[in-house]
Order: sequence, then structure tokens, then C-alpha cells
Amino acid sequence: MHAPLTPPRWSPQVRKFAAEQYAAAGLHLHAGCNPVSVSKQPNGKLSLVVKGPDGATSTLTDLDQVMMATGEMILPL
Repeated sequence: MHAPLTPPRWSPQVRKFAAEQYAAAGLHLHAGCNPVSVSKQPNGKLSLVVKGPDGATSTLTDLDQVMMATGEMILPL
């Protein structure tokens, strides 16, 4: 996810609370990172290569699932 906390249009308190709830549920957010590739390992788990805010790439391994958000769509009222 690009932003430090998501979704950016929510109040800071709600965003912080949501991030805490995701972490409590075992969902690890990688703020400021962009996905580069996803591949399946021989053991059936997933590997994710991400590019961090500094441009460096890193690989996350042994993942059960990968979820990527593409952003929010604001509709006029």
C-alpha cells in the first residue's frame, strides 16, 4: 500500500484503529510498499517481492495469502 495508513480519506484516529485491528487479526500491512511480483514456492506458500519507499526491493516468503489494494474510488454524492 502506498500510504502510511489506509484509507487516506478517513480520520487519523480511525485509520490508526483500523491498522491496529488488522494487526490483531494477523494481517500485516506493508505501508509505502509496491508489489513487484508474487510467486508460488515449492512448499505451496507464496513469495512476494515488494519495492519499499526508498526504492529497495525485499522478498517476503512463506505467505499463506497476499492481498493488494488498488485504491479507493470516490463517487460524487
